[in-house]
Amino acid sequence: MSYTQLRAFHAVATVGTVTEAARHLHLTQPAVTHQLRALELHHRVELFHRVGLSLVLTDLGQELLDLTRPFFDLERRTEDLLSSASGLKGGHLLVGADG
Repeated sequence: MSYTQLRAFHAVATVGTVTEAARHLHLTQPAVTHQLRALELHHRVELFHRVGLSLVLTDLGQELLDLTRPFFDLERRTEDLLSSASGLKGGHLLVGADG
C-alpha cells in the first residue's frame, strides 16, 4: 500500500467519480484507476462496487474511508497552516507605544 494509492482511493471515495478525483489530484483518469486497482489487487479486496460507470463504496471501502478521512484532513490543515505562514495571512503582531 502506498500513499498515492490511499490518496487516489480517498479522492474517489469523497468526490464520487474517478474523473472528478483525477481533476482534483491533477492526474489522468487512467492513473487514478491504476492506483485503485493496485490497492485492491495487493490486498485482494474490493473497495468499490462497480455498476456501469458508477462506483459505490463496499462496507470495507466505507471503513477505509473512515480511517483515511482524519489523515487527509490533517494533511489539508497542515498545508493550510504552512501556506498561511508563508503568505503572512495569520499570526500575531505586537505593537508597543510610548506616550
